[in-house]
Amino acid sequence: MKPILKYIDQMWIVGIGVRTTNYAESRTDTAKIPALWKRFFQEKIGDKIPNQIRDSQTYGVYSSYESDHNGKYTLMAGKCVSNADRLPREFTVVNIEAGDYLVFEGRGHIPNVVIDLWKEIWDYFSSEQTPKRKYTTDFELYRSDGAVAIHIAVA
Repeated sequence: MKPILKYIDQMWIVGIGVRTTNYAESRTDTAKIPALWKRFFQEKIGDKIPNQIRDSQTYGVYSSYESDHNGKYTLMAGKCVSNADRLPREFTVVNIEAGDYLVFEGRGHIPNVVIDLWKEIWDYFSSEQTPKRKYTTDFELYRSDGAVAIHIAVA
């Protein structure tokens, strides 16, 4: 499926995060992302985030890229908030930058659909004809209708 170019307004996402690499995530003994999501749902972190925008969906936000898809990055599981003032210590905040994003959408069982979408994204950006990734903020949006939309910041 061809991605759709969308302009996204600035958003603030609050949640919990991990620092990792795609290489670490490819190995079960070093992967951190499954434990992050397990904690997020088991401890009902989403319900504890203050100042949530009404009916906020769940986000997975990629930020603080060391370089490109081969370097370190931070992944945060969280919710969109109206402001990030006076957050409890357990939470961190990331600003999703306003700008153009290519949106890749899929449906299916989690995490398989997310893994398949990321493979599609890496294949898509391996071509010289595609826009360049910015490696600022990218995010997964887990919609209430069961779809996943991965937003990739592009120049």
